Amino acid sequence: MIYLTLFWIGLLFFFAIHILTKIFKWKIEPFLDKYSLLYFIVLSAFAFIAIVTKDPISFGTIIVPTEIQWLITLIATGFGLWKYYLNPLKERVIKIEKEVFVTQADINSMKQDIHFIKETFVTQADMNAVKQDVQFIKEILIANKTKHIG
Repeated sequence: MIYLTLFWIGLLFFFAIHILTKIFKWKIEPFLDKYSLLYFIVLSAFAFIAIVTKDPISFGTIIVPTEIQWLITLIATGFGLWKYYLNPLKERVIKIEKEVFVTQADINSMKQDIHFIKETFVTQADMNAVKQDVQFIKEILIANKTKHIG
């Protein structure tokens, strides 16, 4: 009974602090955001130990079935882990995907620029070679004309 009780007291304490922070605009929200995942991992450990040791809570004459207590506990734990781990992880993945997309676009632009520069230099080099060949042919023709004349 102690582990599940610790879980629920810890969960209620966390949500009370979270709500009070929102209401009174306390400046501990960065602290809560930073350490809430660790807190939920500890609470999850209490919940799992309570389930493994079959440690339900009883409220005097009110008896809630053990399976229902565990189900609600696991749902609360799952929500906390989603809120403070999975959802921020998803947001970071989306941000990284956007950065990767921008980087790929930049790389593709660089590839196009390099291809254009390469084509430009190859064309100019070919033109220079053709000019040199034409100049060489002119020199040969001029040399042949002077031989025939002389």
